Formats: sequence, structure tokens, C-alpha cells
Amino acid sequence: AKRIRAIFEQAPLGIAVINSHSGQFLEINSKYCEMTGFSENEMLRHTFQDITHPEDLQADLNNMKLLLEGKIESFEMDKRYIRKDNSIVWVHLTVVPLWWGAEHPRLHIAMVDDITKRKRAEEAATLFRSLVEHTNDGIEVIDPKTGRFLDVNEKACLAHGYTRDEYLSLTVLEIDPLVATQGWEKTMDENRRCGSRVLDTLHRRKDGSVFPVEVNVTYIRLDRDYLLAVVRDISERKQAEAALRESEQQLRLFTLTTNDSTWNWDLVANHVMRSGFERAFGYLTEEVAPGIDWWVERLHPDDRERVMSTYQDAVARGSVTCSYEYRFRRRDGAYAMIDDRAYIVYDGTGRPVRMLGAMTDITRRKQDEETLRKSEQQLRQLFEDRDRMARDLHDNIIQALYAVGMGLEECQRLIRKNSALAVRMAGDAVTSLNAVMRDVRQYIKGLEPQFLSGRQLRVELAELVRTMEAPHLLRFRLSVDPAAAASLTSEEANHVLCVVREAMSNSLRHSHAKTGAVSLLQLNGHIRLEVVDDGTGFDMHTDGERGEGLHNMTARAQELGARLEVVAQRGEGVRVLLDIPRDREHV
Repeated sequence: AKRIRAIFEQAPLGIAVINSHSGQFLEINSKYCEMTGFSENEMLRHTFQDITHPEDLQADLNNMKLLLEGKIESFEMDKRYIRKDNSIVWVHLTVVPLWWGAEHPRLHIAMVDDITKRKRAEEAATLFRSLVEHTNDGIEVIDPKTGRFLDVNEKACLAHGYTRDEYLSLTVLEIDPLVATQGWEKTMDENRRCGSRVLDTLHRRKDGSVFPVEVNVTYIRLDRDYLLAVVRDISERKQAEAALRESEQQLRLFTLTTNDSTWNWDLVANHVMRSGFERAFGYLTEEVAPGIDWWVERLHPDDRERVMSTYQDAVARGSVTCSYEYRFRRRDGAYAMIDDRAYIVYDGTGRPVRMLGAMTDITRRKQDEETLRKSEQQLRQLFEDRDRMARDLHDNIIQALYAVGMGLEECQRLIRKNSALAVRMAGDAVTSLNAVMRDVRQYIKGLEPQFLSGRQLRVELAELVRTMEAPHLLRFRLSVDPAAAASLTSEEANHVLCVVREAMSNSLRHSHAKTGAVSLLQLNGHIRLEVVDDGTGFDMHTDGERGEGLHNMTARAQELGARLEVVAQRGEGVRVLLDIPRDREHV
């Protein structure tokens, strides 16, 4: 009895005597207690039902029922116990009865072996196998000595068209023509030396067709040596690479037929393929970097922010095209003016993934445009100078000559009646002619007549009125506010004098007026010039188009920013008003 008790206590298995009807533990050894985490006394207060995992309990009870009914002599099963700390322990249970023959069933022995590690290893192996079978790549386990396949996953079988048994009957040389050419021993030498490597090769299917693959090979030492190969079908990648090479070739050919520099920016990889930059900007091939920063660094600092904003705005709007002009630094440090036109490619989510464009050097065109602009500006200036000269000749020289002519006619009439007056008027005519010749010489030299000051304007106006007041000529009254005249600039004073001369000359030649008036007054916010006569007047709407004089007065008013008004009615004389604002910036 002592010997049996010693075996019971020292057994490497958990052993317990259990009531076959209630499941109560009656005797139990220390190994059983160690597996469950309970003390002996605690175990003797429990039944096997108390510590059996709920998912395993019914199977255990079913086996006990068959045992009690005499339908089985014993049974074994894997089951889980819930330990005292609520952790799980896997055991292999063997149950044998402690009754014989027709005895009434009462007790049985339960023997349990801890198989937790084995179960976890099996679960891990099952998980690993599931992962291997569900991966998108083919997995091959190879014997390094023979090259024979020891294991493969379903993906590898599908890709090559073999069943698993057919695949495992093959060697690497039978599916990889490049390895067959090189030889297995040389291939294995490279695998051992590298330990792990990635190579592109070809695999042959069961139907004889071949397809490109990327193989990641690792040399593994476990209980023995293995080769683990992860095989990926790269047919689509190779097709894309071939298409890209063809596209690049077409791009290079296109570049050779144009002066443009082309670029292709992969926004995801931030890689830029460029062509034509060597020829267009003088860079060496090795100096043209594939990153976008290389291009950004060569933008003119004043253009950089604007160009990048233009691209960002185009993307924000979802535009497929954008264009911009900027300055780009050549290899020699000079800047070329560039017209850059880009096309933006988006993926299915609307994210920009690629940009393609062409840079055209428009430096010469911009220089030509600038030359043309300056030429047009010079031509406009010439026309403006011509118009101004024609206006000044009309308003100054011609009007002055007309006044001299009128005076000489009067001298001719007076020479017999009042010779002294005629001589004095002839002298005035000579003085006026000398002044006219002085102004003509100035025009010939390309110089403007000397500008008047505001104060000189009063003197000139008085002299003009005196000239008109020769005997039997039109008489004008003059009223000039000294403060108003003094506030005028030289330019304004000259324009005012010309307007007065033109208005008075028109009155003298056309109106048959007897009297007139000239006034220059300072009103609220402006200076007002007024020239009136009591002549025959004219109809503004029916007496023909505007003459040169009225056209010139209008042009002078525009240059001054002033308001010109001519009021005329048949039989009621003419009134000319010129309002010059005092808030102009140049005053």
C-alpha cells in the first residue's frame, strides 16, 4: 500500500480518484494540484465540473455517461481546466473505471498530462499556416541540397498551375529556367554567402508559359538547413516599366524635335524625370538632380512664392492644367524667362499623383516684346509731340501772325489818315514778328517756348488785349485776380494764355463783335477763366464740325484736368469757360 501511495504521489501525471456520479474529487496527488493551482484541500471541495472549461464540459459528461452505461471501457480527451488564478491550462485526460464486471459503478481514476505548450505550438502553427495560405505571394520551402520543394502554399500552386502534390514533386530547376542555366550548386553558393537576397527571375508554369517574378530568398538553419522563398508575380510591374521606358523614349524623341525642356514629376515618390535641360540651360547631365528642390532652388527669388501658389491654387480647384511665367537660372547664372505649361493627373480619390509639363524659353520673345513696347512708346511720344507742336504752332505762331497781319492791314488803312499812328502800329508789328521768329527758332531746335510764371501771365494777357485794341479792332476788358494768376503753375499759365489767344482770335475773325471781356478769378476749389464777346455767335449743333482751335482748347483742358465749356447761340455771342481744379496732385 505504501509503495502504491508513493507512486501515486510522485507520478509525473496528475492523478485523482473521483466520484463517478457527483464528480467530487476524493483523492488527488500534488501534480494535479500544481496543474490547477489549487491546494489539496481546495481540490477536495471541488468537482471536476467546477474546474472544467464550459466549452469542454459537455463532451466530458457525454464520455462519463457512456462509461457509466458500460458502453466504453475508458476514454481520453483534450480539455481545458480553469486554474485558480482564472488562467487556462490544457490537459490530456485519461479516465478508467474502478469497478469490474457487474459491480455498481462508483469511482474512477482521472489522469491528466499538461499539454498547454503543445496546444500553443499547434495554435501558432495553425495561425502561421493560415497566414501563409492567405498571403498574396507564393511561399516555397526548399531543400538546399537537392533543390526539391518541401512545402508550398496555395498561392504558389495557383500561380504556376500545379496541384500541391505535383508542385512537391518538382525541383527549382524545373520551374526557373535561369537557375537551370546557371546550375543549382552555383546558385546555392550565392545564397549561402548572402544569407538573404532579392532577385528578379522567370518562372515556368505547368502549361509551359513563363512570367516574371521577384524572389526573396532566405537561408535558414533550424533542425536542418532550409531555403525560404517568397515569390511575387511582377508581370504588371514589368509591363508598367516597359510602358514607362517606351514613354521616356517617346519623350526623348519629342524633346529632340522641340526646343522645350520637358519634365515628369511623380508626386507620390517626389521624383522628377527631366529632358532637354542640358541643351536649353547649359547644365551637365550629372548636375540635373531628380528632386523637385533642384528646380525650386533655380527659380528667381522674386518669382518662387508666386509660382508655387499658382500650382497649389490649381490643385485646390481640381484643375488639370496650369501655366505660369517665371525666371529660371541657367548654369552660367543668368536668368531665362520661361513659359511653363503643366498637366495634372489625379487618382480615383482626387489626389494629385503626377504632373507633366514643358518649359519654353521665351527670353528672346520677351526681349522683342520689350523692344516693341519701347518702340510703340517712342512712336506714341512722337505723335504726341507732333500733336502738341501742331497745337502750339496753331495757338501761338499762327494766331500771333494773324494778329500781326490784322495790325498791318490797319496800318495800311491809316497810313494816309494818321501816319504817326500807322508808324507806331508798324513798330508794334515788327516787335511781334521778332517774337514770332524767336519762337519759330525754338521749335526748329526742338525746344519748347519758355514757360510763363503765373505773374507773367498777367503781363502777357494785358499785351494780348492791347494788340486787339488797335483802332477799329475788337476791344476787350481784362480782369485778372493777382492771387488766382500767382497760384497757377507755369504749365497751367501757358495753357491759359493759349486758350485766351484762341478765343480772342476767333472773336476777332468770326464774331464781328465790338466788345469782349477776359477774366481770371479764384472761386471755391478752382480757378475760372472766362472769355466772352457780344458778336453774332453760332449754332453749336448746325454750324459744322469743330475747328482746329476748339479741338486744341479741349486737348489743353484735358491735360490740365480742367472742365471746358463753350456756350454759343446765334445772335447772342460766345462764352468760353475753363475751370481748373486746385486739388490736383501736381499743383
